[in-house]
Amino acid sequence: MAGKAQTPGAIPRFRSRKNADGSLRYYYDHGEVDGRRILEPLGTDRVVALQRWAELEGARAPSSETTRHTFALLEQAYRTRELPQKSAATQRMYDLFLSRLAGVIGDRELDTLTPADVAAIWRATAEKRGVVTANRTKAVLSLVLNCGRLWGMMTIANPCAGVRGKKETGRQAILIDDELYAAVYTVADQPLRNAMDLADLCAQRPSDVLRVQRSNIVRGNLIFRTQKTGAFVTVQITGELAALIERLLAWRGSKVDVSPYLLRDEEGYPLTKGKLRSRFDKARERAGIDKAKFQFRDLRARGVTHKTIDEGLEAGQRLAGHSGPGMTARYVRGARPVKPSR
Repeated sequence: MAGKAQTPGAIPRFRSRKNADGSLRYYYDHGEVDGRRILEPLGTDRVVALQRWAELEGARAPSSETTRHTFALLEQAYRTRELPQKSAATQRMYDLFLSRLAGVIGDRELDTLTPADVAAIWRATAEKRGVVTANRTKAVLSLVLNCGRLWGMMTIANPCAGVRGKKETGRQAILIDDELYAAVYTVADQPLRNAMDLADLCAQRPSDVLRVQRSNIVRGNLIFRTQKTGAFVTVQITGELAALIERLLAWRGSKVDVSPYLLRDEEGYPLTKGKLRSRFDKARERAGIDKAKFQFRDLRARGVTHKTIDEGLEAGQRLAGHSGPGMTARYVRGARPVKPSR
């Protein structure tokens, strides 16, 4: 029989071991057979390992303990039936939220959950991790419980209904003007300046900006495929963007001469998310600007806003890769100027 996990919220029979280089290797714990514990290797990719874990869990012989429809059983069913269909980034986020929820209500029968329980989870999460995470946690819980109702594991109404979170202020009021942009740009190193220019001109998310490669340059266009939605955004390489692309293609590192990636550090290695965050944080601090006033992700809204003001909502929508103009209208920090009434 497999030992009970000691970590609150741990996934049943899902084990990990740290390699010498600090990376993690995952295993499925089949328990003891003839006095020997059997651990099946699941690899080093957590998302792939969880998919295999879900398959193995689904193949386990039912026992008398599984007749109670607990949240832990629903969580396992959701991981098997729904989670693999989502993007890798969403899977990682849901994995974290589901594990935390299982640590709190894993043993609870689904039909005993109440709005008071949901409210308590929201409050505890908000106190420990903030309002945004609390709202996301409640949203994931509601989604999973709705699946439980559809699958016949739960008969009561969704206890999340009527439990209000707290409104998130977001960054709608934040617009990076030229003065603020220049303050950080002036003290930034060249790799960070390259990233800021590309994000500002193309108005894409930080993750999509960092992933862009030479192969994304096609017939005078720079083509992005957004990680979040899979939408394609085609930006003509003209004007300031043409000068930037020429500069990026000519970039040579001290250790790596040529790379598929456009954004690279001084040594020539790709500019990663961690490197970008560290460099931007240091530049913003040197400029004496508070974090709440300027974050790298704000450059997307800046670019979309400028495009919308200059050329209209449709142009802003196409640059942002939004599915409709309504989304862009809610996203931009301004509107196209009009002449006075007289």
